[in-house]
Amino acid sequence: MSKASPQRSSLRTAEKDMTQGTPWKLILGFFFPLLLGNCFQQVYNLVDTIIVGKGISDQALAAVGSTGSLHFFIFGFVIGVTNGASIPIAQAYGAKDPARLKKIVAQSGLTCISVGLLFSVLSVVCTVPLLKLLKTPADIFADAKLYMQIFCAGLIITTLYNYASCVLRAIGDSRTPLWSIVISSLANVVLDILFVIVWHWGVAGAAIATVLAQILSVVFCAIRLHKAEIVIPKRSDWKPDLKTMLGLIRLGLPVGFMNSVTACGGMLLQYFVNGMGSIYTAAYAVCQRFFGFFEQPGAAIGMAVSTYVGQNFGAKNLDRIRTGIRSACCMTLIIGLAIGSLEWFFPDTLAGLMLSDRATIRLCRQLLPYGGMLLWLLNFLFVYRYACLAMSYTTVPMISGILELVLRVSFCLLLAGPLGFPGITIAEMSAWVGAALFLGCYYHFIMRRLYQAQKTGV
Repeated sequence: MSKASPQRSSLRTAEKDMTQGTPWKLILGFFFPLLLGNCFQQVYNLVDTIIVGKGISDQALAAVGSTGSLHFFIFGFVIGVTNGASIPIAQAYGAKDPARLKKIVAQSGLTCISVGLLFSVLSVVCTVPLLKLLKTPADIFADAKLYMQIFCAGLIITTLYNYASCVLRAIGDSRTPLWSIVISSLANVVLDILFVIVWHWGVAGAAIATVLAQILSVVFCAIRLHKAEIVIPKRSDWKPDLKTMLGLIRLGLPVGFMNSVTACGGMLLQYFVNGMGSIYTAAYAVCQRFFGFFEQPGAAIGMAVSTYVGQNFGAKNLDRIRTGIRSACCMTLIIGLAIGSLEWFFPDTLAGLMLSDRATIRLCRQLLPYGGMLLWLLNFLFVYRYACLAMSYTTVPMISGILELVLRVSFCLLLAGPLGFPGITIAEMSAWVGAALFLGCYYHFIMRRLYQAQKTGV
């Protein structure tokens, strides 16, 4: 039986070979389910916030909200390690090497489980000192501690879900992760209503609902993975291979570090804004909400690029990688300009959807238009970052994360005092510009080097 036959037999799932076919069509087709999943998650987060605020109290909402940066700091690191460990899966799939693919799936699974268990324990133990470090107010400290510890105890579940969805995306299946998000989010809302509103379990109920819903998503992804015969490891593949596992950790650590450094940059910027007063904090929070929502198409294209580049890198098809990246950049440019124009031309209208105070809305006008103007550049950042990751150059995105942190802090220190809120705007935009230029230049450097190596046969 040829190596390609297991791949054909496993097409009962939604996986896709991205080493063949028109690049832009493949990327665009992979992009839409990812975008829908990201947007659905954003909508769910909004509903979850409403349930906690209306079903418990504003104080409970403040407790849950106060854990956001800490949550991203811890979970971002673990998820980054998981994503990094899954990079060779797409490469092995593109290389049409089922034996190597099965072993990497098993070893990356063991790696992710080990990392997830370790950080579940560490994060639960360290919750109290970390909340104190962030100066969590005393009146919400108990609820914040309870919510965070339950969430951290379920970190292993989040890790398993992320691992399963990464494997599915690596073999070209973006539909299953979409449906898992839809199912888990709907279940989470139902459980939130039951635990918070009906049974009055407070913030503990909200945290438990999230963990249980994530278990459901893990089960759904596992069932779908079981149908993809090409990725089902043999029993011998599950024997721990320390060398392979350490190699996967070396790939994943820079990605996890990049996420945590990015979180630190956001926390430090928030620190500067908080020092200006509550009206500035409110305006900045609203702007960040819109930035987070409007960047979802760019992030989804970046994730599509990761699978596309990973598979073609494994197949050693540099021309398809270059063509695909050009197509992705054109897509993100069009999408960025279209969506960014909303922030540029209608900042007051957007801010008014969440705010009532005219002074706060005017402050949003100092940040939203410039975010809209440079959204296309932020989208380029996603494309080049995921392309470098997919080719196993995980240290490069980590450096870009450090560059973002340095630029944000430097411009804040220089400009926040004399310019006020506009200084924060410049600091935020400088991070986007600096990281995008760095990653774009390094991507082209990588491609030139790979082409030279291909010509010389090295």
